[in-house]
Amino acid sequence: MTSRGQRVRDALQRLSAQTGVPVDDMLLWLEQHATSDLDRVTNEQLEELRRTVLAWVGGNGTSLKPVAVSPSVPVVPIDKERLRDMLRALILRDATPEQIELVIAICEKYGFDPLLRHIVLISGQIYVTRDGLLHLAHASGQLDGIEVEAERDADGKWVATARVYRKDMQRPFVYSAHQAEHEVPSSKAWQKAPRAMTIKCAEVMALRRAFAVALAGAEEIGYEGEQE
Repeated sequence: MTSRGQRVRDALQRLSAQTGVPVDDMLLWLEQHATSDLDRVTNEQLEELRRTVLAWVGGNGTSLKPVAVSPSVPVVPIDKERLRDMLRALILRDATPEQIELVIAICEKYGFDPLLRHIVLISGQIYVTRDGLLHLAHASGQLDGIEVEAERDADGKWVATARVYRKDMQRPFVYSAHQAEHEVPSSKAWQKAPRAMTIKCAEVMALRRAFAVALAGAEEIGYEGEQE
């Protein structure tokens, strides 16, 4: 028999497919506004999440598939001391206390979640990830779409152009990333997928400009999804 938590996760995946909002962002919303235990998420909380997600993307959609109701539980936010301990143990293992405090302060400013690696610490420097920028863009309610094109130049290197549209502005924010300028030869990600990495660089730069994020993009230096 499928568990309650699995049915909730399936519902989130359907909503993600409908709207393009990452499941991780929905899980974060549930943790902050309801509970991190998917077995205890109620229909009412799912419906509230659905309305919130639709507000993020500015669209309309159908209700989530009903699942069995279970008792709701009060929100138990993560206090800062526990967050510091979790970051030190799981995410920012080599960070100094001052660096951890800076990471938390930046996350509070922009609404990032350091536990989801929305920002990362690489060689002592703080970077924003593409996932973090997408989270910020969706949460703003102003994202109106992203267009990306990629082609090879005369030297066989990839050139990707990203256009980020905002609902409150007439023209898109545009950035063209050149593999020759951004690639990190020693990075396994760049070695395996130069086209994908060039596209990520273009998206990161365009998103940073569209949503005024004053942090360098982690993907620009070959970030592969884990702390280096």
